[in-house]
Amino acid sequence: MRSVKTGPLNYDNIPEDKAPETAATGFVKTTFECDLDEPLALEMLPDGNLVFIERKGAIKRYDVAAQQLHTVAQLSVHVINELGLLGMALDPQWEQNHWIYLYYTRPGTREINRLSRFVFTGDSLLLDSETILLEVGLERDECCHYAGYLKFDAQGYLYLSTGDNTDYDGSEGYSPIDERPDQTMGDAQRSAANSMDLRGKILRIKPLPDGSYLCPAGNMFSPREVTVSPLAKALDAYLFPNNQTAPCLASHNTGRPEVYVMGCRNPFRFSIDNRRGWLFWGEPGPQAGVPDPKRGPQGFDEINCARAPGFFGWPYFIGDNKSYVDYDFEQKKSGAHFDAQHPVNDSPRNTGATYLPPAQPALIWYSYGSSVEFPLLANGANCAMAGPVYYSDQYPVESRFPDKYNGNLIIYDWMRNWVMAVTLDSLGRFEYMEPLAESIELSKPVDMLFDKNGALWVLEYGNKWFTQNADACLSRIDYIPGDGIEEQVAENAAPDVYWNFGGKNRSFYQPGEMAQYQLVANDPEDGSLADGRIQPADMFVHIGYMAPGADWQKQVTNLKPQPTPFARGKQLIEGSDCASCHAADRKVNGPAYLDVKRRYQGDKSAQARLVQKIIKGGKGVWGETVMSAHPQLAPADVADMVRWILSLGDYETPAAQGIYRFNPPADKEDGGIFVFHAAYQDRGSRHGQPRTGSETLVLRPTTQLATQADDFSKAVRIVRHPRNNTTAVMAELKDQCYLVFKQIDLRELGAVIFGTVAAEGSMGEASIEIRLDNPDGQLIGKAHVPGYAAVKKNSLSELSMEIDRNVWSKEQALHDLYIVLRNPKNPSVPAAYLDWLRFEFYNSTL
Repeated sequence: MRSVKTGPLNYDNIPEDKAPETAATGFVKTTFECDLDEPLALEMLPDGNLVFIERKGAIKRYDVAAQQLHTVAQLSVHVINELGLLGMALDPQWEQNHWIYLYYTRPGTREINRLSRFVFTGDSLLLDSETILLEVGLERDECCHYAGYLKFDAQGYLYLSTGDNTDYDGSEGYSPIDERPDQTMGDAQRSAANSMDLRGKILRIKPLPDGSYLCPAGNMFSPREVTVSPLAKALDAYLFPNNQTAPCLASHNTGRPEVYVMGCRNPFRFSIDNRRGWLFWGEPGPQAGVPDPKRGPQGFDEINCARAPGFFGWPYFIGDNKSYVDYDFEQKKSGAHFDAQHPVNDSPRNTGATYLPPAQPALIWYSYGSSVEFPLLANGANCAMAGPVYYSDQYPVESRFPDKYNGNLIIYDWMRNWVMAVTLDSLGRFEYMEPLAESIELSKPVDMLFDKNGALWVLEYGNKWFTQNADACLSRIDYIPGDGIEEQVAENAAPDVYWNFGGKNRSFYQPGEMAQYQLVANDPEDGSLADGRIQPADMFVHIGYMAPGADWQKQVTNLKPQPTPFARGKQLIEGSDCASCHAADRKVNGPAYLDVKRRYQGDKSAQARLVQKIIKGGKGVWGETVMSAHPQLAPADVADMVRWILSLGDYETPAAQGIYRFNPPADKEDGGIFVFHAAYQDRGSRHGQPRTGSETLVLRPTTQLATQADDFSKAVRIVRHPRNNTTAVMAELKDQCYLVFKQIDLRELGAVIFGTVAAEGSMGEASIEIRLDNPDGQLIGKAHVPGYAAVKKNSLSELSMEIDRNVWSKEQALHDLYIVLRNPKNPSVPAAYLDWLRFEFYNSTL
C-alpha cells in the first residue's frame, strides 16, 4: 500500500464504504439520515418531503428526491430535563397559509410551555411571524412528564398532549399523591386530576385565523362552543362570570373548555382515527416492579382509546382500572382503595372539580415482566406509544402494506423497539395483535407516519437519552410484494466486513511506513459500526506479523478471539434497556460503567449491593436521577451483568480504527507479511442463525522473492542457481509455468520489475505475462525475456513490465495475480530463472 504523507492523520478523510444493496421482498427498511440530535416529531409536506424537529430547537426539512437535509430554523428554547421543542403540526390548509404550529418551552423566567403558530415558506421559518395561541404553566426545574405532541384531525381540530409535570421520585414507583405542604411536585392531583389545570391532559381546540381558538362543544367541559382569545384572556370571564361558576356548568364538572381527555400521566404519542372518530395514545407508566397491598398495583404502560371525552384514571387508577391506595405520606399510613366509579380529588392543591367522572380502563396494559393478557409484548423496560391507524384502501395496491392490516392500530414501544398491528372490534375493543415488520431493527422509534404510497416513515431517537446519537435516524419501511406471498421472510443475511485504508492500496507495505485504517462493518439486521448499533468491542480484530514462508491462511483459520471476561454479562446488558441510560466510557442519563467500576473498585460488598440496586431501582448515589426497577431480571443474570461492569478496564478492547506502523521484528528475516484480519458474528434473527462476516488482508513488502509466491504450477522447480558470484534460490520456469500471488489490490499499480537470470541455451523467444485470476485470464502486462546469449552468463537482468491502468479498481475487489511464462517454440526447456519481483506504484512512495 501507499505510504501516508507527512502531516496529521484525519479519520474524516477516510471515505465511508457501504454494503451493496440487494433485492428483497417483504418489509424493507431504508435509512436516509442519521446522527440526529434528539429528533422528536415528524410531519409530511403536501409535496411528499418531510419536516421534523429536534428537542434542542432545530426545525429540519428533508428533500426526499434530492436526499438532502436542510436546517430551516433554530428556535430559541429552554432545554432542561425533558423540556425543549416538543411538538409540531402543519395546518390542514398549509398549501394556502403555510402555517406551522410549534409547542416549546419558552426561555426566560416565566415557567411555561407555549403553543404558537409561525409562517413556514420555502426553506425558511419566519420567527418574527409568531402568533401565540396557548400557554401551559408548569414547574420546570424538577423532572418530568411534559408530553407535547400535536396533531390535527380531519375536522381541523388541533390536539395537544400534556404530561402531569410531576416528580415521581418520592412515590417509590406508586401513585404520586403526596399532599404534604412542601411536596407540590409530588402530587399529580394538582395537574392530571385537576379539571382546571391543562397538565396531564389531551386538549382539543380549533385555531382561528386571528390567533384565537375555538373549544368545540363535546369537549369534556364544553357543553357549547367557546371561543378563547389569545392567551386565554376571555377564559376567566367564561368560566367565572361575577366570580361564580359559569351557569351552564354544574359544580361537579367545572373545568377548562380545552380539555378533551384528563387523567393522563404522560401521553407522549397519540393518534387520531378519523374514520371512526377515536383517539389513541400511549401512556408510559410508573416504576413499581411489584404490587404492594399498602400502596397499590405495580407499574403498567398503557395504550388507551377515547371514543368520547373522559377521565382515564391517573393518578388513582392504572391499567384495567387497578386502583391505588389513598396513602398518607405524612403519617405513612394506607387508607382505602380509590373507587373507579366515583373518583374524588380532595387534594388541597386541586382548583377544579372534586368529583370526577368514572375512570376509563386502558385498551392494552403491560408491565416490566411478561404479560398474561398480551404475551407478544415481551418484557423489560417499557415506553408505550400509539402510532397511526392503517387503512389500506387509501394507498396504491402496488406499494401498500398487505390488506390484512386494514383498520389496524399501529402501536410501538420506544424502549423495546417492537411495532405491533392491533385489530379492534367495531366497538373499539381489543381482539388481537401481531408483530408488524418483525424482521426490521429499529433504534427507539419516537414518531411515525404513512406517506401517500402507504410506506411507513419512522423517526428513530437513538439508543441514548439526551444526546446526539449515531443511530438517531430518519428511515422508511416499504412493503415489497413477492410471488403472491404477503410477507416473505429472508434468512439472516451475513454481515459485510471491510478494511478501509482511505482508498489506498491494501496489499503492500514498506518497513517503517505508517497506515491509517478504519474498519467498516455492515449488517442488514444489526446495523453498522458507523451508526453505532455495532460496537467496536463486538469486532474480532487481529493485526500481526508473520515470517517469510508462513502459511498465513492456516494461521488465520486458527485465530480465535480472546474471551471477554464475563461475556455473558455483557450480552445481557446489550439485550436490556441499560444502554438507554449508560455507556461504557461516558455519562448518558446515568453514570458511565467505567465510573461505576472506579467507584466500587476494591469494595468486596459492592457486587451484592449493585445486584439489588438494579433489581429494585433507586437514586441518590449519582444524584437525583432515578434508576428504574428491573424486577423481571433474574438475580443470577444481574450478578453476571455487575461482574462485567466491575471488570471493565482490566483488559484491552480491539481497535476498530487506528494508526499502524509496519515495523518487522528486528530479529526476523526481511520479507515477512502483515496480516490484517477482522470478523463480526451477527446476532442472528428470528429466522436465521448467527452468521459471521470477515475480511483478511495480507500486506507484503513491495519486493518479493519469487519463492514467496502463494502457489506454483506443478512444472515449476525451485532450484539453487548461481547469481553474480553467489548462489540464490530461484524458480525455474518453462512454457506455461506460473506463480500465483493471491488476493492482490491493483489500485495504483504502475509496473512490476522482475529480477531474472536467462536459462542456458534459451532461444530468446520467451515472455512473462501477468494475468488476472487464472493462467488464461485477462492480460494486464507483458515483458520480453532476453536470450542467454544476450546477457552476461548467470547475471541478473531486470525486466520492467508496465501494467494496464484500466484494471485499477476503486472498489474493494482483490485479484489473484498469475505470473505466467510463455515459450511456445521451446516448451520443454527452461527459459528463465525468476529471482524476485518488485511492485511499483504511481503517485506513491512505495
